[in-house]
Amino acid sequence: MDEPIVSIPVFGDWSVANVITRAIIVVGANIAVGSAALIAFLIIRYGLRWVRIALWARRITNALREDD
Repeated sequence: MDEPIVSIPVFGDWSVANVITRAIIVVGANIAVGSAALIAFLIIRYGLRWVRIALWARRITNALREDD
């Protein structure tokens, strides 16, 4: 049972600093892609609703201005 369950492909130097650097790059890339996907999803899902709310609010403020 000395063999690891998951074999990790080794490319180049696996010093501690190198592993930490690669981990930071991978985590940073995942955060960037995840946040971009989340922002895109929110814009697609709620963007039109916010535009509608903004137009509705503008209509109300214009109506109130006309009353004055």
